[in-house]
Amino acid sequence: METLVRFTPSLHYRSRSNPGDPDSFSKSRKFQECQEESAKLTYAFADKAVASVANLSTEEQVDHHEHMEKLPAIVGTLMWIAGRTRPDISWAVTRIVMSTKTEDPELVEDESRTLVKHILQYLQSTLSFSLVIKPIAREFRNQLWIAGDASLSASGGKSHEGAVMYHGVARVVQDQKNECRNLVDWRSSRQGLVALSSCEAELMASVSAYTHAQPLLLSLGERVQKPVEVLLSTDNSAALILVQQGEKASYRTKHISIRGLYLHYLVEQKALRVDFVSGNAQPADALTKGLSGGTMPKVREMLRLISVE
Repeated sequence: METLVRFTPSLHYRSRSNPGDPDSFSKSRKFQECQEESAKLTYAFADKAVASVANLSTEEQVDHHEHMEKLPAIVGTLMWIAGRTRPDISWAVTRIVMSTKTEDPELVEDESRTLVKHILQYLQSTLSFSLVIKPIAREFRNQLWIAGDASLSASGGKSHEGAVMYHGVARVVQDQKNECRNLVDWRSSRQGLVALSSCEAELMASVSAYTHAQPLLLSLGERVQKPVEVLLSTDNSAALILVQQGEKASYRTKHISIRGLYLHYLVEQKALRVDFVSGNAQPADALTKGLSGGTMPKVREMLRLISVE
């Protein structure tokens, strides 16, 4: 039995009727009510928001300042949606939030207005897509797959990183649909430090992804009542080598060795496994940069966003 989630923070609920059953909430009446109500709000929001922002370029019809007063509310709603069940817009929404730190107010308004219009038009054209949650086989319920990725800043600034967490089969499967596991958490953000190379950016992203998954690991361990098997994947071979070598890594990487040693220690303690995943099968790549329209169908499949029409 599949569970279709439309802009609903269902993954953050825990069932009180049977805490030991990971699928109990998806079968509850409250979940169905949340799903139906959220679907109604989704269609209403998308229609009104697209109509409102579509007029932002028509200065003759509505006052410019009135448009800018509506923009923060729309951006806040998009942030809520991106953080719940639409990971495919996470990078774009983060880009809007980051653009507000630009010193030129006019540039902020123009860029944010254009990005918001594009995001809303994309959501309107993909309203039929839902985050699909399937029951996980009992032997795989204690497994978690974490994928971290980063896009090195070409301008020399801070790079952008993304992370995704899947509950289910914890091994790299060259099946881009990821049908053997469920996407349960994700994040897209700018890194706190300036990376000097793509290897450093990817290593920072991997450590950040594992750190972000700690609450999920604790919660999953309590529910399944057994140790959680964790696989951390990266598409950067140099970063993977640093983690595997530990203290034997080259002296030229000493400035980032502490991050590699942190993951290396976890690998030695059998608390974590690390593996390489090709760029074509890296789901976190969609949370680090803008992608062309031709790649979005594949991205949605990897992120478990399926059309119900």
